[in-house]
Amino acid sequence: ETQRGAPAILFQENLFRHQRTNKNGSERWVCTVNDCSCSIVLKNAEIMCLNGIHAHKNTQFSAHIDQVISGVKRKAVEDPKTPIQQIYDDEVIKFVS
Repeated sequence: ETQRGAPAILFQENLFRHQRTNKNGSERWVCTVNDCSCSIVLKNAEIMCLNGIHAHKNTQFSAHIDQVISGVKRKAVEDPKTPIQQIYDDEVIKFVS
């Protein structure tokens, strides 16, 4: 998911957010980096088309790192009295064990 909690997919080390679902059932996903026009079209979870080239370097982070960051942000908002270090430690333990 994106930093704002929207659905996202990681493809070729780049994060894409859902833009729309077309009438034929295909979905258009666009790169989350501002000023990047790269997009992919999926239908039935298969990549139908890759449009454009990225206008930036690859993000090169793993999905696990993104999940930890999203989890920390979500829990910090849900429970503001819990120290950030404790929230971080709890999220990291999920992927270490």
